[in-house]
Amino acid sequence: MKAVICSGGAWPEGVRKKIQNIMGSRVYDIFGLDGLTGPGVAGECAFQKGMHIQEDYFLPEIVDPDTMRVLPGGLRGQLVFTTLQKQGFPLIRYRTMGMTKLHYEICECGRTLARMDRITYGIDDVLLIRGNHVPISRIEEALSGILDREICYIICVRKERGLDVAMVCIVDAGRSKVASEADKADMKQRVAGAVSAILGLKVEVIIGADNNFGKFREIFGPAFHEAYQEALLGKKVAIVDERKIS
Repeated sequence: MKAVICSGGAWPEGVRKKIQNIMGSRVYDIFGLDGLTGPGVAGECAFQKGMHIQEDYFLPEIVDPDTMRVLPGGLRGQLVFTTLQKQGFPLIRYRTMGMTKLHYEICECGRTLARMDRITYGIDDVLLIRGNHVPISRIEEALSGILDREICYIICVRKERGLDVAMVCIVDAGRSKVASEADKADMKQRVAGAVSAILGLKVEVIIGADNNFGKFREIFGPAFHEAYQEALLGKKVAIVDERKIS
């Protein structure tokens, strides 16, 4: 098998690389919507740097989901399509309800078609922290690149002295290859560095049920306990946002 084409939900780049290394096959993203034409609206080339959109059939735009104002290339927003050759059922700025970015520079493969990043859906896919919209998939990708497998984790956000603060709980680290306290400390440091670089603020990290685990439960209460149980069952990421807990 030389190539695998995958469609559906977003996945971390680190996971794709692991699959390619294990299978010895190239793995490509493809994007489609039933309201447009099904699969084939966009797909990756051999360089795997975004999905080329079939612009002879679809005009893509990125808009602010609240104001519908068109955003310039390179900014993240909601993806909309206008059909160019669809007859009988044409669509104008059809809202995919998905969040992504468009890139218009010429690809290394030579194609000039616009490219789209992997798409995420719903407000739960984006974390609003200190005025920045951070895709959860970016955090997931950063963390999956640190360990030798996919991990389960909980991102906890709360207000402290009027500012957003974040904490990360690595739930399944007990099944990783961490063998000593020194290794755990090193992993905490790497996780904190990766997440801090994305969120733009310092974060606290705990591993499983270490000494600070009770602190998380005390701060976030039943919401954290529920998220922790889901993570034990294999849920890759959970957000516990004290700002939304009444």
